[in-house]
Amino acid sequence: KVHRHSLVDRGEGVTVRKLERVGEQEWRFRWPRAFWDEYEAIDEALELHNAGKGAAAERGLRGVLERVPEHLDASWQLAGFLHHRGQAAEAADLWRGALELGRAAFPPRAFQLGRDRLEWGWLENRPFLRCLASWMHVREAVGAREEALDYARELLALNPNDNRGVRCVAMTWLLQADANEEAVDLAHKYPEDSFAETIYGHALPLFRLGRVDAADDVLWNAVSDLPLVAAELLQTKHRAPRRHLPGAVTVGGADQAYDYWESNGALWSGTPGAMDWLRRVQAAVKTAASDEAPAAGR
Repeated sequence: KVHRHSLVDRGEGVTVRKLERVGEQEWRFRWPRAFWDEYEAIDEALELHNAGKGAAAERGLRGVLERVPEHLDASWQLAGFLHHRGQAAEAADLWRGALELGRAAFPPRAFQLGRDRLEWGWLENRPFLRCLASWMHVREAVGAREEALDYARELLALNPNDNRGVRCVAMTWLLQADANEEAVDLAHKYPEDSFAETIYGHALPLFRLGRVDAADDVLWNAVSDLPLVAAELLQTKHRAPRRHLPGAVTVGGADQAYDYWESNGALWSGTPGAMDWLRRVQAAVKTAASDEAPAAGR
């Protein structure tokens, strides 16, 4: 069995965490060997947790942190366990502390946010990016929405490929803040997206800004590509669909449509004229599809 971290640079000779440049604008963390050696213990803790042995799993992760206090993945995982158990304050402390440890590795003048990147593709960067994303959600949960949005901007700047879908919550928060120009700019960065948040979220700020022709084109494509989202937004009653896989969303499915309505429906209904506009475009898309359909029997 090949260990999941066996193909990374295991930090031979590295005694402290640091960032190293691996390209003109690309960086990665360098962790000491002790960091990588603890993943077997972390895997065992996860197996214990999945088997319902939460106390043993917690002891295992705390043991990792006693041996390697800067192990961001152990902190991230333990915080997740605690948060799920209702110990939100201790979880937040762990995430914040892990984030501070990670930030201490950044060279203060050489690394510039907005120019330099910490791509998710480097396994060495994932512990820090996970902690930053979790801290972002913690701040949003306590009502610090603008602060959370700043963390989302930071994550998207560090990892523009956005493998974790941060752009979805960022788009929702931008629309809630009426930051329509920034929302349009964000959508433009992901033109081939399949997320409802960026597809429908591109149309709504254009409508708010009065860019009628562009808004019509974008919404037409959104309704054509994800018709169930439009249908869900226009429903008067909403029922959560059965999920095929917990935590997963089916692109184009009823679960995606429901999730989008749940997080963004109020933004559409709260924008004057948006629902009537959506209804008109939906009707036009259906008419066009009907006109293009081949006659029966041909």
